[in-house]
Amino acid sequence: MANEKPPIVITSYASVVGAILAVRRKSIKVEGRSLTQSDMAKALDITVSTWSRIEKGETALTIEQLALAADVLIDEPGNILSTADKKVKELNTKGIETSALRQTVSMVTAAGAIPMIGSGLVGVIGPIAMGVAGAAVVSLFSKSLQHTPSDSEDKTPSEE
Repeated sequence: MANEKPPIVITSYASVVGAILAVRRKSIKVEGRSLTQSDMAKALDITVSTWSRIEKGETALTIEQLALAADVLIDEPGNILSTADKKVKELNTKGIETSALRQTVSMVTAAGAIPMIGSGLVGVIGPIAMGVAGAAVVSLFSKSLQHTPSDSEDKTPSEE
């Protein structure tokens, strides 16, 4: 029994990207609420079901969809993919393998591994997916929704 290997946990690159998009979507507040899957679907001109499958890694984004999603999330496609690459390395250090190919749950379990997709992966990636760039996105977006006082409003009577 001492020689038993722990079970292999496998996810896909599409699942990692989807989890990052989900975390970022939920972190952006518009009018006091997080962006919804419906908001994202509308911006990308796809169904909510398709966006949901993208976030779960069941469907991969096209380059065009990634560019549109990044725009909505006030980010750059390259930054999202760079974050995904970093998360893949981090997941590997935690014993979670990442496949470049999308795999169904049944394919992963048939290989004797444990699939990690959807909300389970968001739970692992969520606390770490924001990073500095993500925090800057939220800060930038939040500032754009707030009233910025003009120079004259900022000054106290003694400064004038």
